[in-house]
This record gives sequence, C-alpha cells and structure tokens, in this order.
Amino acid sequence: MNALLGYIHEIGRGPRGARDLPEAAAGMLWQAILDARLSPAAIGAALMAMRLKGESLDELRALREAAHARLPSLAPIDAPLVCMPCYNGARRQPNLSWLTALALRQAGFAVLMHGVRHDPGRVASCEVAEAAGGPVVGSVAAARDALSGPMPVFLPIDVWCPPLAAMLALRFEMGVRNTAHTVAKLLRPTADALMLCPITHSEYLDPVVALLGEDPGPALVFRGVDGEPTLYPHVARRLYRIEAGAGTGPQRLRDSEASPEVVPDPAIRLPAAASPEEVAQWSASVMRGSEPMPSMTAALVRHAASAVGLIAQG
Repeated sequence: MNALLGYIHEIGRGPRGARDLPEAAAGMLWQAILDARLSPAAIGAALMAMRLKGESLDELRALREAAHARLPSLAPIDAPLVCMPCYNGARRQPNLSWLTALALRQAGFAVLMHGVRHDPGRVASCEVAEAAGGPVVGSVAAARDALSGPMPVFLPIDVWCPPLAAMLALRFEMGVRNTAHTVAKLLRPTADALMLCPITHSEYLDPVVALLGEDPGPALVFRGVDGEPTLYPHVARRLYRIEAGAGTGPQRLRDSEASPEVVPDPAIRLPAAASPEEVAQWSASVMRGSEPMPSMTAALVRHAASAVGLIAQG
C-alpha cells in the first residue's frame, strides 16, 4: 500500500514536480485501481493527478494490459471482425455509429460495438442499438453467438469488463473523464480484429497509433465525431491505417484522406438532437435505399474493407 501511495505522490507533485511512472509501477497502480484495492479518495487522487499530468505511453500501455488481463476474449469469430468503441455519444451531430455498423455488416464484417449504455446529455450508441432492435447482449458468450447473426452486436462495457466500467463511471462523481476513457477505445476483442479507433484530442494521436502498432492486428485511427467511431460528414478527415503483420513502427503505417462529396452533405437530414428512435429509423431507411448514404460513412466502410482485404487495397 505504501508503494502505491508513493506512486500517487510521484504523479501528483504538480506541474513542475510530477514524474511519469515506469511501466511496471504504473501497472501495479492501475491493477490496484481496477481491483478496488485502494480507498475511493486514493483512486480519485490518482486519476486526477494522471489527468493533470498527462499519461505517458508506458502508463497508457500499462492500463491497457491490465484491462486486457480482465477481459474475456471473443475468439474465435468466423467472419472478419471490426471493433467499434462507443464511449462518447453524439451531441453536436446525429449519432452515425449505428448506421456505420449496419454498413460494415453489409460489407461482410462481423461488427462488435462496445461502450457505455447511457451518457447524460448525449445520444449513446447503445440507446440507438436498442431502439433499432439490435442485440444488446448480457454476456460475452451471447456476444460471441450473436456475432454470427445478421446485425451488429452491442456489448456493454459493464458486461465485458466490469472493473473498467467502474473506472469509467467515476467520471460522474469526479466531474471529468479519466484515463479509462482513452484505453477503453483500445480494447482488442481478438488478435486479428480491425480496430476503428476514434480520437477526440490530437495529442492522443501518436500514443494511440504507437500502442495499436504494437499489436499484430490492423487498425484505423481517425478524428471521430464527438469521439464516436464515425467520420464527420461535412469535413475531410485523415485516416491512419495500421496494417496487419509482425513488427512495429512506421513500416506498418499508412495514411490517407477521406473527403465528402458535397459540403454540407445533404444526406444528413437529422438534427443533432435526434432521438435514438429517430436515428434508428433513419439508419434503417438509408440501408433500405430510401435515403442516401452519407458519403463519409461510405468512405469509412471502404477504408475498413480495404484494410482487411475485403476489397482491393486503396
């Protein structure tokens, strides 16, 4: 316990005195937080200190590894699996995550969405999935079975990794997000799953690309809409593709750009405040062909399919 409090002291010494923890020490601290072996006051102090200091690559890696150690695997999955982390909800734009998931499923992917069930003041992707009648599963076994079905599958984080869910929920007691919100988007359900990893703040681009580049599986990293795994419909976005394969470093990294065909995209007919039911109904209309597909959603699906070889490399 004294060692753990010492680690909190190291990261909490203020803007001039705070120091990054070595990966092993960070791992011990994160494990104690995930397992609730520290007092609520100590956990809050550690999370706030880490937020103010800013996480190092080693500290992010340590939490990711600690979370993965508490994460049931979804393997094996027959179809190419794409993983969509949905932790932010939509606020400034209609929630496009469910439509993106439907389009990815149509393209040949098994689609796993994971995240929070609700987010006050935002339209959570889980709420849209529920409104659409999609499977919001209550166990990892149910998720594994449902991934062979015709629809995207939503796996709530409180089902998949309860310790990380508890860490995420501290946001509502502390008033700010914490490191778990970054790491949750980096959870890899299988070694070869394609990760769609949205970033909200540009300073996280390099560490996120570095961490995903240490995995053998592929990934697409991009600036998401309100932090959701979708592309902003009215502005060009750069995508960073980490190709599957052994080794790390820039030899596996490719970048490209997606641009909307028309600005603003007339396909976005929903107001930002559209309800989960309205989003679900509109998404179904798009997939039936009754409404046009947003060009940036189609572009993201093409990039994803290219990343795993479902279509020719582009």
